[in-house]
Amino acid sequence: MIYLVDEVTYMVQLLDENWNNAIHALNTTVGNSTIEDIHGVHPIIMDIRDFTAGKTTDSQSRSRGGNRINTASKKESVLSVDFTDATCNTASGDTSIVHDPNANIIVGLGVSGTGIPTGATIASITNPTTFELSAKATATNTNVTLTFSEFAYSRDIIVVMETGNTINYPTIAWDIRDETYNLSISIRTRQDDRILNDDTRVSPTGTFGRDRIRSLYLLVRYVLEQKRRGWLRTPAQIYENVHQVIIGDRTESNDKKNRIFGYKVNVVMKKLAQSV
Repeated sequence: MIYLVDEVTYMVQLLDENWNNAIHALNTTVGNSTIEDIHGVHPIIMDIRDFTAGKTTDSQSRSRGGNRINTASKKESVLSVDFTDATCNTASGDTSIVHDPNANIIVGLGVSGTGIPTGATIASITNPTTFELSAKATATNTNVTLTFSEFAYSRDIIVVMETGNTINYPTIAWDIRDETYNLSISIRTRQDDRILNDDTRVSPTGTFGRDRIRSLYLLVRYVLEQKRRGWLRTPAQIYENVHQVIIGDRTESNDKKNRIFGYKVNVVMKKLAQSV
């Protein structure tokens, strides 16, 4: 069985699956310092066909008009309120964490450490020495050190759409074809719309949006330049499917009224010598 996806879906998956590696390669702390750590975030990456139209639907869930993006905020970089507590007791399969009294432990903080699932947060406070995780612990430990973090959330978004497709038959036998797909990648971010765990907003900074859109573009460019050839997996083998991925011109797509910064990047994907 061959697992085939259309070209837009392929591009969404390519960006999404390689995004964190790109952050690691480019950010300040562990990469080559191309982007600041605060901009090393994983945006919502979506197919334009995932848009929902209108704020209301009919009885069959069909849209009644208008256009909007159906997305949710995504957790991004950790802010400056990280702290640790070395008195935490965890039990495998249980959400309760017992610890010595610590007034800094509050609802909404991210929790990480041995036996803590990735992305876990404090769901509720039971009493001064017990809180409930948003996910069950995976290990039993006594006096384990856990890290508590304040996260910011933003609505950065990358939307992929196909703008055209051409087919060429390069031989007189007409038994093979070359396929070219033109894609558009739209990158959008606000001037600064970060929200903390308690739903308060981060104070906007003058260059945040400009620096963020630049960093998102550099991450897109890095992924595409590192993945110029594509592959498909079957149960028995991996074989080449997309022979060329070429990043093209970039244009600005800003919305001054709504303080939205945007880039539109054109990408060409080629499948060569396809059997007819």
